[in-house]
Order: sequence, then C-alpha cells, then structure tokens
Amino acid sequence: MSVDLSTPGTPTEGAFRELVRDLRRLDGLDALDPSDVDAQLLRDATPSGRLLDLLRSLDVTDTEQVSDLALLEVIASWQRVVSTASAGLMRAAAALSRRDCLQVPGEPVPVGRGRRRYTTLRATGTEIAIRLGCSVRAGELLARDGRLFEGALAPTGEALERGEIDPRKVRQIADRLADSPLQTALEVQDAVLPGAGLRSPAQVDRDLARALVEVDPTEAEDRHRRAKAERRVHHPRVLPDGMAGIWAVLPAEQAALVDGTLDAAAAAARAAGDRRTLDQLRADGLVDLVVGVSPAPTTEAGGQGTACTSRGATRARGEVAQRGGVGTRSAGTAVRVDVTVALSTLMGLDDAPGDLAGYGAITAEQARALAAGGTWRRLVTDPLTGAVLDVGRTRYRPPAALREHVIARDRTCARPGCTVPAARAELDHTVPFGSSLGCGPPQDAPPGGAPPGTASAIGQGTTSHDNLAPLCAPDHTAKTLGLMHLVQDEPGVLEWTTATGLRVRVVPGREGEITLLPAEPPPF
Repeated sequence: MSVDLSTPGTPTEGAFRELVRDLRRLDGLDALDPSDVDAQLLRDATPSGRLLDLLRSLDVTDTEQVSDLALLEVIASWQRVVSTASAGLMRAAAALSRRDCLQVPGEPVPVGRGRRRYTTLRATGTEIAIRLGCSVRAGELLARDGRLFEGALAPTGEALERGEIDPRKVRQIADRLADSPLQTALEVQDAVLPGAGLRSPAQVDRDLARALVEVDPTEAEDRHRRAKAERRVHHPRVLPDGMAGIWAVLPAEQAALVDGTLDAAAAAARAAGDRRTLDQLRADGLVDLVVGVSPAPTTEAGGQGTACTSRGATRARGEVAQRGGVGTRSAGTAVRVDVTVALSTLMGLDDAPGDLAGYGAITAEQARALAAGGTWRRLVTDPLTGAVLDVGRTRYRPPAALREHVIARDRTCARPGCTVPAARAELDHTVPFGSSLGCGPPQDAPPGGAPPGTASAIGQGTTSHDNLAPLCAPDHTAKTLGLMHLVQDEPGVLEWTTATGLRVRVVPGREGEITLLPAEPPPF
C-alpha cells in the first residue's frame, strides 16, 4: 500500500484517526490492530506537506493514539521530511551559486601562497554561512551537492527528495563521487543507493569504497596511489582543558597496523598490572612509540600507571624499529590484521576487491600483497557465495576453533548497522545457555519466553555455531536487559526485534546485509 498524503489543508482534531479508519475500510484491514496499521501507514506515506501536518497534529505522549512502533515510525517520518527539506536546501544553494553577483572571475583564484583557491562555490558558501551561522565549508558543500544533483548525482538527489536517504549519507556519496566520471558515478549509485536507507553511515562508506573498486579497478589503483602520495600527519588541533588532537592520514594497511600495535601494547601493560584504562594506555603508548618517552609512573588508578606502564609499548616500538616497516614480528606481542580475499582473486583470476578488517574495501593488488605477508592473516572466501573457505590457522596460534569460526563467519557485531569488528566483540548465546550446567537462570531471556518456533529461552541454549553471534559490549548489554530480542534462524542469519516491535533481519557476514521485516506486535 502506498499512500500519498499531499492533499493540502490543515487536519482537524482526529483527522489522523479518521484517515486510518477510511484506509482500513477501503483495504479490508478492519481485523488488524490499529497500532500496526498506523505504523505501516506512516512507513508508506510520502514526505509532503500533508504528512507534515499530520505529524504536527499527533500527540506523541498519547499512548492510546500512538503505539510504541508507530512512535518509532513517527521519528522515521520526521526524518523523511528533513531529507526532503534538505534536498530543497541544497538545490536552492546551487541556484544561488549561479547568480551573477556570486560569480568569481578567472576562478579558481589563488589564495595566499598556499594551495587554497577561491571559487564561486566558496563565495556562495560564505554567503550562506553568514545567513545561517554555519561554517563556510558547510555552506559551500550545500551548493556543491545541489549542483551535483543536476548532473552525475541526480539519482542521489531524487532519493533524498523522496526521503529515502538522509543528508549525512548524501554527503558521503557526494564526497566520494564529486570528481568521478559520469558513468562511474551512475554505476556506483546503482550499487549503493537501493539499500542505503537502512545502512549505517559507516556501512554506506564501505559500500561506496567497494563499488568504486568494482566499477573501475584501474582508476581505483590510480586513486590509491595519488592518495598515498598525500599521506600526512596534521599539526595538533587545540581541544578544551589543555588537550590537543592529532589526525594522521595513512595508507589503510599502515593505519590498521598502528592501531593493532597500540591495542597489543595496551593489553600487555594491563596484563602486567597497569591500572590505566585501555584508552589511556593507547594514548600513552603512541607517545612512547613515536618519541620514546614514557609518562612518569604513578600508582593511582586514574593516573599514568605503575613503573611497568609502557613495557608493552616500548617492546612494540623496538620491534617496529627492527622491522623497518610492515612485516612479520620476530618476538614480543603479535599484532594480527585480517585480510579477506576471494580465492579467485588470490589466484590472479580476477581483480575483485578485498576487505581489510576494521577498514573496508581495498584493491585486489593491496589484498594480494597483504595476504602474502607475515603480519596479516588472510581469510579466503568463495567468490560466488562469500563463504569463508580458509581462516589461515597455520599462520598464527589460533584461539578456540569455535570462536575462530564464528568471528570469521560474521566479521562484525551482529546488531544491524554496527561495524565493530567481531574480534573485539563478545560471543553471545542467542538462546541463553542452559542453566543445568550451573550457570543459573539466563539474564537475557525476554519476558514471556522465546517466540514460537525457537528453543525455549530457559536452559535450552547450546554453545554451538548456530547459537553464537558476536555482539559488541553495548549491544550485548541491551540484549541482556531485554531491550532487543534475537533469533538466529540459521547460522549467521539473525532476526532482531526491538522493544517497539521493529523487526530486522541482518546477515553480518554479507557486509551487514539488512532487511526490514513487516511490522508485528512486540513479543515482550
């Protein structure tokens, strides 16, 4: 059912309920719960002035008028209205950039002695910034994106106007495709836009990176070489309270190795008795690795730690110096980064993109090079199904075989939209583990038990590949508290039901593939 609520006019009190009753009568939906129909009605409504009027007329505090799920769909409807308004904002900014008064003769005009250039878009951004109180860059990007909607990014602009995608994801698409050839931009949008509405910004960014590699591998290699030549470490950015931030732009494999080294050093220091948090240890370890100066030791829990504080970082720094670059470790704390690559790519039969754990798509050339190295663990997949064929257990001393299998299968946290690597997550029993083994009553059983067709939520869960899934700490806690219920229909295919009754199926091992399921009353 598709509902167009574009009829002008302000609704009288109760107009929303009357519209629902009319639709129910016309479509034979009288037997359905009104709350479910309301939620689906909102989900199907086109963003328009009529929808805006209806949203404004609703009393969202009235639990009789607006069910839990309908209230969630009210939020989604407001977001669609925001998206439609954003499309109008960007198109208007583009029109402003074409006005004669803002044209910059001879653009781009050099600014000072640096590489910066002044353009009409910059001028437009300045005008918008003055009026809206935003940054110049924000105003400039509004005009840039609106211009792109008139050409290569027309499909993205139309999706935004329909409320199918939010402005943040539009900005990601525009940033990636602004300088791409027309055909490349169109093919990438064809690949990314259909599922972008339900995917998180991090997933959309990875989708874009993968699609760009798949559409034009040669150009992807050229872009990588050009980007690598621009690697840099920015000067510190002043932060409040005497702090500063440093931003480094590195090749993905080097950034992953630095990140893994800091993790390993922090874990080693904690194991040796250091009382600092992992974040504090990573920060102090970075200083130690770069400048070789360990922070002054202290025994306070919130301070710098014990005298053995930087032992892990110092050892890691020495090993990095001995390596002289990316390679295998001869001793000390091992740092492993997973590289997923299709068997056909590894054999040189095609140039399908690989996947660098914690980063996303990389070119086939990078994937083959990293898979051949000693520091990197390769995960070889079937090029047709994506199923893991080889987890490379001979390369490193493996953890428990079952944990290794689940991590390799799911790759990330199993919550829809989450991109926390599975290796950093906790393995959760989908159906709580049996209490007969002395575990006590399960903490994450939903009130009323498991849904029909699943094992009982009390004492029936097993420690097996079809009852385990990685969940990051916050999502694991939410499930334990009963805010989300999880069913694993088959190994690696998980169905989530939230407290409002929102139902979503996710396959984390397939790039977090997400499917929105029909609305049903919540089971708890």
